[in-house]
Amino acid sequence: MKTLEKNIQLLKNINYPFKLISDNHKLTEIDENYDGLYNLKSLEYAIYYTFQESFVKIDHTWNKNEKIQILNDLDIILDNLCDIKEIYINSDTGEEQPNIVHDNDVIQKLGDSQFDELYYIIAGRYEFYKQKVNQYTVSNIVTHSFDLFCRTLLNSKEYLYSPDLFLLDFGISNIKFTHSSKNDSDNDTLSDSEDNDSQSKEPIDLD
Repeated sequence: MKTLEKNIQLLKNINYPFKLISDNHKLTEIDENYDGLYNLKSLEYAIYYTFQESFVKIDHTWNKNEKIQILNDLDIILDNLCDIKEIYINSDTGEEQPNIVHDNDVIQKLGDSQFDELYYIIAGRYEFYKQKVNQYTVSNIVTHSFDLFCRTLLNSKEYLYSPDLFLLDFGISNIKFTHSSKNDSDNDTLSDSEDNDSQSKEPIDLD
């Protein structure tokens, strides 16, 4: 398993007392018999590395589902760290949530002010990439819908522009027009009258 993937899995399951050690940017799970760490300071660089490399991976992958999965993993890690950094311990004994005496210097939070600063930085970057991936997803949906619309038009052009639509036979030659208007009847009568007059007129014999 690659370092980034292993770090993510370990941080997703992180709890106190810590069973992790950090070798520069690489996290390793330790044996149950080993006394774990009493603060988050030694894990800071490994945590920063894990988030930074995750953001780089989001930038370089075209797989939308992979982007979303990385963000989901980082969200779980942020929730874990948010809870853990607020835990009070006895720095000498490692006791969790001891009876707090405000004047007692051995009582401290797991996450100091420096870790709080790191937390807010990576949380802010996470929100930035979350919005970025959401915009990427919306853009993909719009692009996919437009491509689908274009393919639909291309597939339907044979119906939209088919020459068969303009070769419909309405049988006009078989239609008989039997209706006649009054004007047509009057014209026919006048024509018959003129024919009769022309036939009845004979040449006059002047002799």
